[in-house]
Amino acid sequence: MVNVGFNFMSVLAIVDLALAIAYLVTAILNAGMRSRLIGGLGITLYIIQGLVHSTTP
Repeated sequence: MVNVGFNFMSVLAIVDLALAIAYLVTAILNAGMRSRLIGGLGITLYIIQGLVHSTTP
């Protein structure tokens, strides 16, 4: 019975660890998407600024 309890606790610990890793990966991916979006907006603004400067004397 003690062995079964230990196995159950270790399974819970593994699941907890897996959830923590999944949360961390999701947070990293979300941060990556957000920075990529900000970078894309910055590039778009830079291109628009370049077009405005090239069309206006």
